[in-house]
Amino acid sequence: MPIELIAKIVPKNDSDFSMVEDIHLEGGFQTVADLTARNAIPVLRRKEGMHVYVISENDIYKLVGGIDNTDWVLFAPGGTETLDETLALGNFTGGEDIEVTIGDSVRGENAAGGSGLDGGDLTLTGGAGDGVGLGGDVVLTGGTGATAGTVRTTDDFLVGDDLTVTGDILSPTVSGDLTMVGNDSITGPSDVTFELSGVPSTGPTESAVWASDGAAVGLNAGELYVRAPNDGPIYSLQATTSVEKVVLSFTCTATEQVGDVVYLSADDTVAQAQSNAIGTTFAVGLIISKPSVTSCDVVVAGKVEGLAGLTAGTRYYLSNTVAGGLLATPPITSGHFVIKVGIAINTTDLLLQIDPPVLLT
Repeated sequence: MPIELIAKIVPKNDSDFSMVEDIHLEGGFQTVADLTARNAIPVLRRKEGMHVYVISENDIYKLVGGIDNTDWVLFAPGGTETLDETLALGNFTGGEDIEVTIGDSVRGENAAGGSGLDGGDLTLTGGAGDGVGLGGDVVLTGGTGATAGTVRTTDDFLVGDDLTVTGDILSPTVSGDLTMVGNDSITGPSDVTFELSGVPSTGPTESAVWASDGAAVGLNAGELYVRAPNDGPIYSLQATTSVEKVVLSFTCTATEQVGDVVYLSADDTVAQAQSNAIGTTFAVGLIISKPSVTSCDVVVAGKVEGLAGLTAGTRYYLSNTVAGGLLATPPITSGHFVIKVGIAINTTDLLLQIDPPVLLT
């Protein structure tokens, strides 16, 4: 039963000996040899919030959410924590800075330690519709040996001033929008690297820039392309080609292939042109790429690249025998049509010069 006292307990004659050992306290700070000793602390001496220093780990643990061994969480004084779980930050107001310093002893889950932040993920999750808003400078400095972790946001990431990265960000992911509203430009390292990917889909108010993986017909692996909103036209960002043609996107079928001459067969739809009948004669351009089986990008003005077997200076006409094909000499069959498509610049490039069809009699 409890013993009631009405004064402090002090050592006799002001001696240096201890009055009580930490391992006998309920819920107090303790020092133990290893994790086995920590887990062996009797339940009656545990209290949520108690701290234990484990010598073998050189770490401090605290009980969070209960008093079972599963409730031990890594903790370090001074505002820096080594976490196995999620560090949840609530709402902040005012002008104070929020600073997270990652030292040599700080690591994420599944990490081996060492310099930098290894292994674990840093996730910033915004409130409903609020995003993650940071009004001042954001500085991400990579430590020596920082590997394997990712920096990601699960909502919009809004930086009101400078975003500075002095180390590497490995596998960054922004699920929402990454918006810079401070400086007029983004100042970064000497190079920006794109991972190769397939053709991205774009919404009504967004466009995309990516490095092609070469899977889409007509797109070269490793080259940069831009796609207009609403899964619109795809343009090359190569300096020599980006302003040399006008490309429009249409619906088509699996029959149409890159290099085919096409005509408008229905609303926003093209099909292989052929000069043997009036309905298929009015060509609008050549297919330069097919982002999908049922969509194609058509050069309607300018230079068509990537063809083969052309002769520089030769005029090419729509074929009357091969759907979507070209002829180096005009057709001569009565009842068919002659329609010039363009003139060859070299062996692979054709300058579009589509003329009205002329009926052969």
